[in-house]
Amino acid sequence: AFFTVESFFQFPLTNAFPFFLFAWLVGSIYALTTAASREVQLSRHFVWPMALVIAFLVVFLGGRYLLSEYWTRSKHFELDYLEKACEYNPSNWRACLFAGNSLIEKGRYEEGESRLLALLKHQPYHFPALKTLSKSAFRQNDWAAGCRYIVRYDEIFGGKSLLHEWIAGNCPGRSDK
Repeated sequence: AFFTVESFFQFPLTNAFPFFLFAWLVGSIYALTTAASREVQLSRHFVWPMALVIAFLVVFLGGRYLLSEYWTRSKHFELDYLEKACEYNPSNWRACLFAGNSLIEKGRYEEGESRLLALLKHQPYHFPALKTLSKSAFRQNDWAAGCRYIVRYDEIFGGKSLLHEWIAGNCPGRSDK
C-alpha cells in the first residue's frame, strides 16, 4: 500500500514506476516466504503466475527505460536512435529535445516541432525546447510564432534572459519587456 500511495507523489511518475513495481515484487516474494504467509496458505497456483507477470512487466518497462537512456547517452548524434529513445520513454526529455533539434537542423520542421511540442505538453517550462522552437519558427520566417516562443522563454527567466534586449528590439509589441 505504501508504494501505491507513494507512486502518486513521485516525479516523474513514468520514471519511478518500474522501480516501484520491482520493489513491490521483491517485497511480495519476501512476504510469501515468511512464516506468517505460510499460515495463510496462499495458493501457489495464484501467486507464482502473478509474480511472473509482474516480473515480466518490470523487465519490459525497465528495459525500455534503460535502452532509451543508453541510446540517448551513447548515440546522441544519430537521429534514428534518438527518435527510438524518445518513443520508448517519452519522459526522456534529452532524447526528445535532441531528436527535435536534429529534425529541425535537417529541415524537417513539422516533425521536429511536433516532437518539441509533445515535450512542452508534459513540461511546459522546458526552456531549451522553447528556444529550439523559436529557432525553427524564425528559420521559416514565422516571426509571430518565433516571438511567442522566445518571449515565453524570456518570461521563464523573469525577463532577464540573455535574449531580453534582442526580443525588445525584434519582436513587435514587446519593447516594454
